[in-house]
Amino acid sequence: MVWSFKGTTQQTWLSLSPDGHWSLHGESSQHCYPEGGVVEILKYVDVDGVLAEWHIHSFDASRHDYDSLGDLKTLFENNEGKAVASIEFQWGPGPKSTLVKVSIVMPPAILNDLITRFRTTNGNAATKYSIDLEFLGLRDPDVPPSELPPSISEFVKHERLGRRPYLSRKVTVTIY
Repeated sequence: MVWSFKGTTQQTWLSLSPDGHWSLHGESSQHCYPEGGVVEILKYVDVDGVLAEWHIHSFDASRHDYDSLGDLKTLFENNEGKAVASIEFQWGPGPKSTLVKVSIVMPPAILNDLITRFRTTNGNAATKYSIDLEFLGLRDPDVPPSELPPSISEFVKHERLGRRPYLSRKVTVTIY
């Protein structure tokens, strides 16, 4: 399955953490492409007004900067140093405040290169980007909870403590 986040570089910004690590952030549209006919998720995420907020951090940044619901540090270490991501659902009082939130962790050198590319195009409405995250499919609701991907109901659960993110081991960022 693939989840795509698309926008222009006008919708991006940088931040510097207290410990000196740069992060790249953005707001964008989002679309989930489910496979195998599991389209139930679309009634939550493919609704007019449900946007995305994404954050890209360096692996050497403080863990609390990027790891909210999942264990991205361990996933990164087990992914041969390649970028990883966590996709979370966050309820709001209405569709315009409901979000799909993404945290991406990547090697420092790759993040620095990406920041340079975004800086050179920042403010140009004609410059677009796409962030594509491949993730393991949706777990059937009849399968008991486990280390398998969360079911749709676990992903969109109203109580934050019971909510589970989808994790991605393949992150592609394209600027065009």
